[in-house]
Amino acid sequence: MLINSDNHFKKLDMSYQPSALETIFRSDDEIKITENDIESRPLNIPPLLEPISQTDGQIEYEIRAQNGETEIVPGRKTPSRGYNGELLGPTIKLKKDQQVKLHTGNDMDEVTTYHWHGLIVDEASDGGPHMTIEPDETKTIDFNVDNEAATLWYHPHPHGSTSKQVYEGLAGMVIIEDENTKRLEKHLPHEYGVDDIPVVVQDRFLVDGYKLNYDEVRSIDGTGGDTLLLNGTANATFDAKGRYLRMRLLNGSNVTNFEFSLENNATFYQIGTDGGLLNYPIELKHLFLSAGERAEIIVDLEAFKEEEVKLFVNGITGLTIRRGENKNNADFNPIMSLRTEMLPVIQPHEVAGYPTKLMLMAGTDYRVSINGKKYDPDRIDTTQPLGEYQVWEIVNAKDEMENLIHPYHVHGVQFRILDRDGKIPPRNEQGWKDTVLVNPGETVHVLLKFTKPGKFMYHCHILEHEEHGMMGHVEIS
Repeated sequence: MLINSDNHFKKLDMSYQPSALETIFRSDDEIKITENDIESRPLNIPPLLEPISQTDGQIEYEIRAQNGETEIVPGRKTPSRGYNGELLGPTIKLKKDQQVKLHTGNDMDEVTTYHWHGLIVDEASDGGPHMTIEPDETKTIDFNVDNEAATLWYHPHPHGSTSKQVYEGLAGMVIIEDENTKRLEKHLPHEYGVDDIPVVVQDRFLVDGYKLNYDEVRSIDGTGGDTLLLNGTANATFDAKGRYLRMRLLNGSNVTNFEFSLENNATFYQIGTDGGLLNYPIELKHLFLSAGERAEIIVDLEAFKEEEVKLFVNGITGLTIRRGENKNNADFNPIMSLRTEMLPVIQPHEVAGYPTKLMLMAGTDYRVSINGKKYDPDRIDTTQPLGEYQVWEIVNAKDEMENLIHPYHVHGVQFRILDRDGKIPPRNEQGWKDTVLVNPGETVHVLLKFTKPGKFMYHCHILEHEEHGMMGHVEIS
């Protein structure tokens, strides 16, 4: 739905530029994460997926979705799902310009897909709801890595069962490296699992105190939980080996918005967004991520006197970091340049001539829609020419009955946030994004250009909302 350019922001308010979102909408009905008495254990670090074959410029992997059993509570096994394992999946490393062959299998007894969240790939590789893999079936995809260095992720996307499959364990991280990664090796922690760690953050209800059972706890407005899990670990601990710790944070929840902070309101530095590195490290005291969003942060452990440093998630201890010798493992500088090509603030006059498209998200529970329509797998909702810049006006309409944050995600592209309600976006949102938190009553403009042809999804990343139809297709041709 193209809209009149009069609806587009005319003037960008730059009078106040916060480092990050200062507050977000909180519903009175929001499930609260609580402390628990589950025995603390070392943070599970998902293994790196080993390639089947690898040559210069090419890599081949195999990954399979499967049912499993895991112990969230020590000594008590719960049914779960995982990729090449019992819960979650291995981390997949790719390099920019690499040719990738991925064999994706389904060892479960129900249909699934593999969606590569954040990857710029064509429709055949994207893994949307129409790219299904039947039980006992394997499909192979081939693509070239067009993304720059970034933290992405993968998860199932079958219409009608995405929320259940993710809640029960199907999710994993993708790390992309490029030439700039090499340039920054001495400045940023980069040893996987040692000073550069993936952190998949989720909340779950444990039925009978230990079991994952989506069907028993399902909520139509998004299924959260009162137990916080980091990489599937409750009350996790991590033994740091150096002064600087890099954490790749992924909000892998079905619905919950997470606020990250350190004890004593200490500072940390955000260096990356969904789709790549920021221009410079951004000093923060808190960070909000909605479902599907990612951020890379650096914590300087030398700044703490205590032997243990706590990472809080929504005010609850999510990770206890045990300081080691604090050896200087990186030449990190808070004012260093993280990019070889800077990302400028985009001014209104620079995009004034671009077509503008309205994306109006409305409703909660079964009443959700985008532009007044519910998802139809056979319908094309909008089109956009390949290689053309457009401005999408993403609106979260206020509701008389109930309001929620809607995290808005677009497949097959990375975009730039132009403004929030006419104001310059926070500094930590001025990098590449594929998912954006939109508060009730808020309008967010984004600039995007598709570089791959095909039919791609856009949707609310509250997984139950996308199941209820808060989703559409854009065809790129």
